[in-house]
Amino acid sequence: MSKKRPPDTDEEIVVAIADVLEAIPEPIGDQEVDAVLREAGLDPDEVGCQLESFMDGVIRQERKAIRERAEARTRRMIDTMSAQDLPETELEIIAAIRSMVAQQELQFSTEYRNLETQTKEDLLELLQELTALSEEGSED
Repeated sequence: MSKKRPPDTDEEIVVAIADVLEAIPEPIGDQEVDAVLREAGLDPDEVGCQLESFMDGVIRQERKAIRERAEARTRRMIDTMSAQDLPETELEIIAAIRSMVAQQELQFSTEYRNLETQTKEDLLELLQELTALSEEGSED
C-alpha cells in the first residue's frame, strides 16, 4: 500500500476528513475511524491535532468577529450622540448616570461605584456607554 501525501492546508485537511467520513457507512468507534484514516494514508493523531488546531482558529476568528461587530455598533451609537445631549458639569453627569442605572436596573461595575472620584472624561464615556446600551436594549 502506497502512503499518500499528508494534507498541508486547512482546506486539504477538511477535504481529506470529509472524504474519509463519506466512506464510512455507519457510525463506528474510534479504533475503526483510526483504521479508516490509516487506510487513507493519514495519521489519526496528526489529523486530530490538525483538526483541533483548525477548529480553534475558526472559533477564535468567530469570537473576534462578534466582538468587533459589537464594538463597531457601540462606537456608531456613541458617535451619533451630539455634544448637546450630554450634561456639562460633573455633578450633572453623575446624576444622569445614576438616573440611567436606576431606570435600566443595570448592575454597576466596581470601578464606577464611587463616581465622584472619576474624571469628567471617564464619566462622559460611561454615560455614553450606558446610553448606547440603553438604546441597544430598546431596539431588541
